[in-house]
Amino acid sequence: MRILAFLTLLAAAMPAAAATPPAAETDFANGFELGTSATAPAYRVSLDAAVYRQLQHADLSDLAVFNSAGQLVAQAFERPQENPSLPAQRPLPFYAIAQQGAHIAGPLKLRVDAGGTVVHLETPAGTRDADESSAWIIDAGEESAGITALRLAWDGATEGFMRHARLETGAELGAWQGLAEATLADLERDGKRLVQDTIALPAAPARYLRLRLDAGPGITLRTVLALSGSPSTQDNEIRTAVAPQPDPATGGWLLDTGGPLPVELIRVRLPADNDMAEFELLSRSAEDKAWQSRGRLLAYRLKTGDALLEDGDARVDLTRDRFWSLRLTGKQRAAPAGVPTVEVGWVPDQVVFLARGAGPYTLAAGSGSRRIEPQALGKLWQSMPGGSGAVQAARIGAMRELGGTAALEPARAPIPWQRYLMWALLVGAVAVLALMARSLLRAPRA
Repeated sequence: MRILAFLTLLAAAMPAAAATPPAAETDFANGFELGTSATAPAYRVSLDAAVYRQLQHADLSDLAVFNSAGQLVAQAFERPQENPSLPAQRPLPFYAIAQQGAHIAGPLKLRVDAGGTVVHLETPAGTRDADESSAWIIDAGEESAGITALRLAWDGATEGFMRHARLETGAELGAWQGLAEATLADLERDGKRLVQDTIALPAAPARYLRLRLDAGPGITLRTVLALSGSPSTQDNEIRTAVAPQPDPATGGWLLDTGGPLPVELIRVRLPADNDMAEFELLSRSAEDKAWQSRGRLLAYRLKTGDALLEDGDARVDLTRDRFWSLRLTGKQRAAPAGVPTVEVGWVPDQVVFLARGAGPYTLAAGSGSRRIEPQALGKLWQSMPGGSGAVQAARIGAMRELGGTAALEPARAPIPWQRYLMWALLVGAVAVLALMARSLLRAPRA
């Protein structure tokens, strides 16, 4: 009976021995105090680069939120909603005007209708020269506030066309203010065609626009398209500089982003004028992993007078790999003159957590032993009064040490107590059966 009672206690102890202790702040290396300005049932915080640098796992599983009592609260991860729609575009009417050197020849004669639309424009007679098609008046219409860029198409440009353009705006013709400058180009170099036909607008324009090219042969402007669209995730994209390190093995450069940033853009800028280089982009999650190709990137910097044509952006599928490689490729594999400047573009993840218990709340990051499972909280927002609007914003504050570097140590292999107890239970049961059989054999027969 004593053995049977012992086995019963052993079986009851199995779940307790197998239970995992609850997560604690000291399981994580560092923490960030989360600032909240309003009482809410839940909060949303966007991660910054300092948080990503603490993480050991690309799936963000060593990230947790605790209340002031040190209790783990339910959390979920969200990505900003993508807006894949193309920008809307509409043609704008435009009128060529005469230009003498850097100045507009005048005076101009024009007629507008009751709505302000230009219906007729005349330039002075006898002032048209080789630059006569290097300036235009553009009527943006009454909906000019939504325009974010202009896209141009032209004919008559000489081979290797590249001109500096200035765009001005005004609510009235003749009252111009500078709006944007850009380089327009259509070039071919080393078998690559380089086209720049778009002028981005840093602010909403007024009704009228004046476009001027620097001195040079005139062109025939065919169309002017106004581009507009709703904000995209790229509007919230953060650009982080990464110092390239020479890679003697490939002749290229190695990059370390410092953590699992959700990278979607690689930007390379060359230091020297009139230079070009083509790179293959590769990445990996750790230094002992194999490189994975992420595409190619053509970087160039061409300058003629005031006209500067520069590019080196490559969009990549979202990857959280920390390590990147820029390897020279192309027919010539020519290295650029000097070390390029590199930036990575990324849109931060958002952590949404329930306001369980009192604040302030702590965002704990970086653990080698503790992994936190996110919760499926998406449907919960829909049932709240106010829906997703009930979730208030939280701010990331200063970092403080929690478990320190000791928390980054990998977890020791757990002792399989459950297996040991199971075997002990089985062996004990066999022993009980053996004793019972022995007792039966020794019992006197009637």
